[in-house]
Amino acid sequence: MAEEINNVILDQDVKNRLDKIDWNGLEANLGITREMIEKKPNIARQLVYQEVTDLVNGYNANLSGQFALRAVPGRDEKDLWTVKAFTIQQLSLDKNGMPKNDLYFMGARIYSESALKALFEQTTWQNDAGETVRGHANANAGTAIPIKIKGQEDPVKFLISMHQPTNQLFGVPVSAVESMLSNGSTMYGVTISEDQAKVLAQGGAVKLDGCQKKDGTVFSACVQFDAAKRKLVPVHPTWLKKAERAGVDTGLVRKREAAPAQETAKKAAAKKTQAPKKTAKSRLSH
Repeated sequence: MAEEINNVILDQDVKNRLDKIDWNGLEANLGITREMIEKKPNIARQLVYQEVTDLVNGYNANLSGQFALRAVPGRDEKDLWTVKAFTIQQLSLDKNGMPKNDLYFMGARIYSESALKALFEQTTWQNDAGETVRGHANANAGTAIPIKIKGQEDPVKFLISMHQPTNQLFGVPVSAVESMLSNGSTMYGVTISEDQAKVLAQGGAVKLDGCQKKDGTVFSACVQFDAAKRKLVPVHPTWLKKAERAGVDTGLVRKREAAPAQETAKKAAAKKTQAPKKTAKSRLSH
């Protein structure tokens, strides 16, 4: 069921969850109102499902600009959800696209070179509109990273992801990811198995067969857990290339489909029968 608000269609579940947010606090801190968010259904959904949102225009006494938001539920069911805001972090990268300065998450430095490479690896692909775009190649650092938490004896393992719009690092404890993926989680109508959940909770990617689009198209997809979005996401093209090189039939529907085999064969035959055109140099040589 969906409800129309300000000429924007919002699911009733999204509408109900919007009621939980402390809008007075958000407006006082950043000048961002409920009405502004309701006009952006994608951001509204991100906010109420505790993802880090796309950028939103806001302002306060000290600065104005674009912010990413994340709603944090209260301890009690009746408590309003507070909203944290994140600004765009400027990163200085070397010629290889790696950060020149040390990278930290929750005050802990990330030493793993493979994790850093995964976080900053870039690739290009074509979006649904057929445009060539460039972005992060992986949904997370590719491995669980142990972080020392104050007051706890043993380090806690986190999955860490880079939120591309802000360049901020976000993490979810592996135990929380395991909990999210338990009890038959699904994506594209496919149930995640226990073995797949274990791989995903450690930062890996898995291939899902039998995925189905709304129009009934069946396909396969590689997915990975995104800590900033707090959910499984279709994995970026780098993983697809690795899967294809390994002989995995990803079955993904390409934007630019190859020409039918018969048509291709006809064009090849026609080209073969055409006599090569003589250049001025070749005519002089005879």
